[in-house]
Amino acid sequence: YKNYDNEFYKKLWLLNGLHLQLAYFAKSNNINFIHEILDKDIGFEFAKKTVSQLSTAFNLLINQDLDHESFNNLIIERFSLSLIKDEVKRICRNPEIKFSKGERFEYPLRTLISNNNDVSSFKEILDIIFENSFSDIEGYDQFYKDQISMGREKFYKEFWKLEDYSDRYIEKLGG
Repeated sequence: YKNYDNEFYKKLWLLNGLHLQLAYFAKSNNINFIHEILDKDIGFEFAKKTVSQLSTAFNLLINQDLDHESFNNLIIERFSLSLIKDEVKRICRNPEIKFSKGERFEYPLRTLISNNNDVSSFKEILDIIFENSFSDIEGYDQFYKDQISMGREKFYKEFWKLEDYSDRYIEKLGG
């Protein structure tokens, strides 16, 4: 009896979006499993910051000010379980799809930038994918060749096809 679109975006952004960002953050720290990055203070703090930004984006999308703290804590708690053995390489695979326009990374980012909100966790992930080579991740080499290698400005403008492309993206995310 709930709004399906809202529930879809809540899962896509808060759960899958956090999962993706945590995986690339872990990968950049040479960590193989999600629970291992959450065992470290830097990983736990990154997760809290990221899910907070994703929650803000979701609230902007649905035009409500909902408290997602218990949901967010449940997600982080689930990702912290060592029994799951959630492999970073598996989560990072197919980056061209996961970073594409309208997906778990770009859409909440666009929502936050449009409303002049904090996007620091998104910037960290973009810095990671632009400054590293992850040949062991399925699909990364092709993603790098087709999208990343053209530089950030073209990535924002051409890969994300931003109609309202502006200096705000360069200012907040780097050029």
